[in-house]
Amino acid sequence: MLINLFLYLLFMTSPVSGKDYIFPDDGTVQSDYVLLISPGISTDTITITHNVINYNAIGVDSITILINLPRTAELLDYYYDVSAANPLVSRQGPLENHIVPNSVAYLWIIKTDRSSLGSVVDPLDHLKFTYRFLMSRTTGMELAPHAAIAHFPDKAIYTVSDSIIIGEEYFHEAPEAGNDSARLSVLPSPNPFNSSVRLKYAGDGIKGQKLDFRVFDILGRTIYSMNSAVDSDRGEIVWSPGVDIATGVYFYRLTISNNHVDGKLMLLK
Repeated sequence: MLINLFLYLLFMTSPVSGKDYIFPDDGTVQSDYVLLISPGISTDTITITHNVINYNAIGVDSITILINLPRTAELLDYYYDVSAANPLVSRQGPLENHIVPNSVAYLWIIKTDRSSLGSVVDPLDHLKFTYRFLMSRTTGMELAPHAAIAHFPDKAIYTVSDSIIIGEEYFHEAPEAGNDSARLSVLPSPNPFNSSVRLKYAGDGIKGQKLDFRVFDILGRTIYSMNSAVDSDRGEIVWSPGVDIATGVYFYRLTISNNHVDGKLMLLK
């Protein structure tokens, strides 16, 4: 028993690191994260540090941070390190089911006072954003993607992670009654895409059911939606963003009857 506990503590206190996806990836921004778990008696404290490095010749005017946590998580605190001496920071959240179902989202916007000189992140400097949250111990856990937007005077750079998986098993909230997303599958192609993306879906017994398809931006705003009746157990949805939709990461939700599937789309123009 003591040996198993020692191995658990040894594994869970080892940091986990990963790199984020960058859009557009022009080599001027680097983004990664480091995750550390501190085991407790009945709960674990998870610390995630998000690093965004600015290799541009100009500074970042503002930066937006988005995280999604399981409903059972308790956000303890957060802190940040930026170039600006006195940045303005606003926070929104917790936002229930903002983008990811069965989760709460938190959104931070960090910017400089217009009367101040300098940038949030100067050239060749970095943003370090750290947050800690508390969760009941599980044999494994899956965290939804986190994301950031770095706003420059002439462009915006998006960063987004994959789902962060800890342990040997996935952790999922208990599904809502009647919501069996395993019956429904979606395959977007191509992804990333340039002008349009085709989402092929399939499911047993979905013929004749109501279909609802929505696309959200990184702030959770609905930018596209459609409704129709399903005439077959297999079908296809085509999304062709207009000229006003910028390069970046978007999230979709396909709902048929009481089943839904969520995913990520990457638009490159």
